[in-house]
Amino acid sequence: MSEQIFHIGVKGLIRNKQGEFLLLNIDPSRLLKEKTSTWDIPGGRMEAGESFETTLAREIKEELDVSYDTKPDFFGTILTRLQIPTDRGKVALVLMLYLLTIPDNAKIKLSHEHVSYEWVDLETAIERLKDKYSESFARQMRKGVTDRHHKKLVRDNIPEIIRADNHEPIIRILSDDEYKTELVNKLSEELKEFSLDSSIEELADIAEVADALRESIGKSAEELEEARRIKNKRNGAFKNKIYLEGVK
Repeated sequence: MSEQIFHIGVKGLIRNKQGEFLLLNIDPSRLLKEKTSTWDIPGGRMEAGESFETTLAREIKEELDVSYDTKPDFFGTILTRLQIPTDRGKVALVLMLYLLTIPDNAKIKLSHEHVSYEWVDLETAIERLKDKYSESFARQMRKGVTDRHHKKLVRDNIPEIIRADNHEPIIRILSDDEYKTELVNKLSEELKEFSLDSSIEELADIAEVADALRESIGKSAEELEEARRIKNKRNGAFKNKIYLEGVK
């Protein structure tokens, strides 16, 4: 029995703050079969000497003319249904999937490979992509995205908002140590979001988490302000935009 040969591709599941995914509509003339779905996600095959993340960054730039400044989250690996004709016969395609975001104000400029793009919800994305890839891809996408969207510290009113949407949240109350750990994780999440969208709303999220962290260590707002004042007097603030390159 001959060995199976694979090509490796890297694809990006790009999600916005509304939980929608970016799908690209392929130019039909580029498809191998007429009945193949015209919808796809950004990405392509690796070139010699590239890493997975280098390939992803290159493909996103080539296909969308945008960049991302946060580390993409590895999502999983799938063996697709695609068979690529080569001079050695048909070759199967394995995809490395990454979950990532692009800045909200990014101006997408499509390459010649695609004719349009659309932001769609999770179920629509799965429906449009499952025939091109596989049912296992659909299951993996649904489970993986759900797991990443959940299992984290949320604001106090979120359970009631979920119930108002006719769903039942599965929650537990954290211990003090768990709470502090999850607040730090939440702060990291909010900082990442602020780096993509420097709005007053995102800054308010950071301030809310910072205030909860203050309370978690048993300090008052006055004590925090006094500590800030002392540090400012000793080391200064950050108003002069000074960047330390080094010391001679």
